[in-house]
Amino acid sequence: MLTSNVILMSQLPEQENTPAHRSLAGRATLRLLARFRRSLYQLFTDHPHGAGESYLVHAWFTTVISFRFFTCAVALFLHGIFPFLFTTYVSAQTRKLYRLFRLRSHRMVLKKQAALTDSE
Repeated sequence: MLTSNVILMSQLPEQENTPAHRSLAGRATLRLLARFRRSLYQLFTDHPHGAGESYLVHAWFTTVISFRFFTCAVALFLHGIFPFLFTTYVSAQTRKLYRLFRLRSHRMVLKKQAALTDSE
């Protein structure tokens, strides 16, 4: 018969529902949530801190850079259709972005060197 493999609710062992058991389960849940919160926090902050920035500074910088890249993409698209438009815009922006990234990279190296000398 098909019902022979079905476990009835009445056949399951009863779970403890004592205050002590609820307290242990509650503490374990809180510990799990605290670990999850720390892991989630680290997901959002490890990379920015590695770059020597806070989360918000990193978010602002990447937003500004993405907007610049987007304007370059639009200019390139329009330049492809209308070759007389934006003849130097994208190359000028590319040079500016390159200098910005080089300066930023140099600052990160200096910050890391300063942190190493401070710890010695």
